[in-house]
Amino acid sequence: PWNYSFSYPGTLNETLTSSQSGSAYWWVASGGKLQVVNGIGQTIQGNLPITDYWYNTYKRLEPRTSDNGLYPQNMFSMFQRTPQLNIDQSVSIRINQDNLGNVQNRNPWNGIFLMSRRADNSNYYYAGVRDDGHAIVKKKVNGLYYTLAEKTFFSGTYNATTNPSLLPKNVWMNMRSATYTDATGNVHVQLYMDQNQSGTWTLVLDAIDNGTKGAKIGSQGLIGLKSDFKEWL
Repeated sequence: PWNYSFSYPGTLNETLTSSQSGSAYWWVASGGKLQVVNGIGQTIQGNLPITDYWYNTYKRLEPRTSDNGLYPQNMFSMFQRTPQLNIDQSVSIRINQDNLGNVQNRNPWNGIFLMSRRADNSNYYYAGVRDDGHAIVKKKVNGLYYTLAEKTFFSGTYNATTNPSLLPKNVWMNMRSATYTDATGNVHVQLYMDQNQSGTWTLVLDAIDNGTKGAKIGSQGLIGLKSDFKEWL
């Protein structure tokens, strides 16, 4: 087992490729930067000043999703640099707030997800929880999305106008996913949750990818985390 703690304060900036990352372990692929404060890794918190490099970059390249450069963290993704095949990964996370002032960015499929076997932006598995309260396991193959398993996990009624996120705020929760290939060649992607950090994991979804919905992703790839329109620790 490998446990990474963010012991040293600093900033890890987004880079175009993993090899350009300033960290030997992590690569921030989108979202501007990861900041480490008081031993905790976090997205950008709040809006950026207009003098910030990432404000100007995202204002130019991603004006809608970043609210004209103010919130690059709206489209955050970060990966461990070493490719993995069979993997069990977990994270403790606390969502501080959503950035959904622009109604065009309010979608039920926004959320926080653990990724595995990522070859590139068009090919990977992911498992996590969405703003509509659903737990989900999906894959993206050659740019096309396929749902492998889905169920309601958080209670409430999602409404893009009046209740655009059912995910809890300002509380810590644990999320875990396991990805492995079994003896028959099928790929399993499991999602576990420990919603209240009780120390007990609950298996929420166990998806089996047998290749009937797009090709199986059988080769190793990067693991990591992505989030949509969220600020978190």
